[in-house]
Amino acid sequence: MQDKFTNRLVMFNAAKTTLNEPQFKGVWFEQEPEMFATKVAQMTQALTDLELFYQRQGSAITGVTQNKTREEREAVAVAYAVAGFLVEYFEEAGDETNAAKVRFSLHDLRRLRDPEAVAKMREVRNLTRGLVENVDPVIVTKAAKYGITEARLTSVHKEVEEFAAVVAAPQSSISQRAALTKQMRDRFNAVEALFVSLDRLVLNFDDSAAGLALIAAYQASRVIHDAGHGPSSATNTPATP
Repeated sequence: MQDKFTNRLVMFNAAKTTLNEPQFKGVWFEQEPEMFATKVAQMTQALTDLELFYQRQGSAITGVTQNKTREEREAVAVAYAVAGFLVEYFEEAGDETNAAKVRFSLHDLRRLRDPEAVAKMREVRNLTRGLVENVDPVIVTKAAKYGITEARLTSVHKEVEEFAAVVAAPQSSISQRAALTKQMRDRFNAVEALFVSLDRLVLNFDDSAAGLALIAAYQASRVIHDAGHGPSSATNTPATP
């Protein structure tokens, strides 16, 4: 879908450039019929607006994805480190049940699906909390000797919950992108409609050699070039990509 939009945008710009080449602009600018120049001006503004919208649509998901990657990296680093502290503590305490819950390699954690990774890291956080906030001061003191402290609990909680908050963000961004794509179709169709008017009106200039050259060049520029499927006439393709 994105390639089709890109191909059409390239075609639009090629046609606009052709119309504004010095040898052709003199044929239609401030010449009859006046409506041709009016349509060119409308097309130029609409195409500028379309290009700006296209850039925003293309980056709609990028920022969210980059944010998710960063949060995942930070959460994994903190959770993995604290998990190691917990394993040491529980093994020394003879608590193999809890040690087994957080005994995993960095590779194991990274290969989990997002919801599973969040659940595993929350388990690390919860076990940390159970020691740091334990009512028995002896346990709190002993845990601190392994680096299991209030500061560690704050850190792992922050990073895990920030990652959890962005896990679902790409899906919501996809929904946003779908809505933007619908709007983009409408904008492309509006620009295409202006070019269709120019396709018809340009034939007014068939009464001179310069006009015929303009018509030929303009019609040639109104071809969509798709590397995967070959060129196709813009006037013979549906307005909606």
